[in-house]
Amino acid sequence: MAVHGHAEQVFGGLEAAAVIVLAALFVLYPMAALVTGRTYRKWPLHRYVFWGGGLAAIAAVFSGPLAELAHSNFRAHMASHLLLGMLAPLLLLYAKPVTLLLRTLSIPAARKLSRALKSRSIKLVSHPVAAAFLNIGGLYVLYLTGLFEAMHRSEWLYAFIHLHVF
Repeated sequence: MAVHGHAEQVFGGLEAAAVIVLAALFVLYPMAALVTGRTYRKWPLHRYVFWGGGLAAIAAVFSGPLAELAHSNFRAHMASHLLLGMLAPLLLLYAKPVTLLLRTLSIPAARKLSRALKSRSIKLVSHPVAAAFLNIGGLYVLYLTGLFEAMHRSEWLYAFIHLHVF
């Protein structure tokens, strides 16, 4: 239990930051959808639901009972990985936030973003073979080296690894 108490002390700032960022995203997405809905076709209701569900899955990993239990219980830890690495990305994907962002931006800014998303480096890391290598390699490094222990001592490392899982 001493490790759990230490984890609470180390990660209080991360939890607060995650809650603030998720709350902002929760508000900004529907605002953008409503604003662009005046110019373009109305944004479908199911996308709001997907967005909220994806953010809720992420929030469960960083705050609340599951987040606390994941520091000391392997099943809770793996449940948080499933939420963060599988469910949240899928729900957010179906919310189509990039499409909404492209609708929200000015035409020149949207073209720049579109070019960046089609860049060679993005194509490389999003290729299925590269993604599989990063996923399997990341799990290997996390669980078969001292990184897992170090992650529970460093707020920044914890955040980085969870971003990688996402």
